[in-house]
Amino acid sequence: MAKCMSQDCEQSLEKDNGCRFFDKDRLCYAYSTAQQWCSKHSTNKWCHAEGSDWAQKPFGTAADAASTKFVPRQKVPVANPKAGKKWNDVKEYNCACFKDCTCKFKHGKGGKCFCVDANAKPVGDPLEAMMHKNKKKSTPLRIIGGKSKKGKCACVCHGASA
Repeated sequence: MAKCMSQDCEQSLEKDNGCRFFDKDRLCYAYSTAQQWCSKHSTNKWCHAEGSDWAQKPFGTAADAASTKFVPRQKVPVANPKAGKKWNDVKEYNCACFKDCTCKFKHGKGGKCFCVDANAKPVGDPLEAMMHKNKKKSTPLRIIGGKSKKGKCACVCHGASA
């Protein structure tokens, strides 16, 4: 899921494509032709749209890549492996992404992000992104700014990153 969210986040930063329209699982339609088709047929059952501010023109109203409102998936259902075959015992997890960044997450040990902006903040679940939890303590990530990571995204979902 982290890899899919990273791809969708990066697509949301693209001027000629964007990530406004999704499939039923809330994953971006990857091709600009699909985004374009859905922008003309937004009421079609296959075109699940977020707000117009999730993409730049021609698919949305965001002024630029930095102001797109893409947020990775939240409350992702996952079957509880301890429940055996009882698929009705569902838990959820969240995702978070850093836009214009690449990160090296170390589960339980924080990590570091290389970003265009030294004050980069995650979109999505801030607790998921800012610290990786172990049983006794949480360790924050270091943000290192001034790096040429424009158009890149780093995402983490339930402690897993891509």
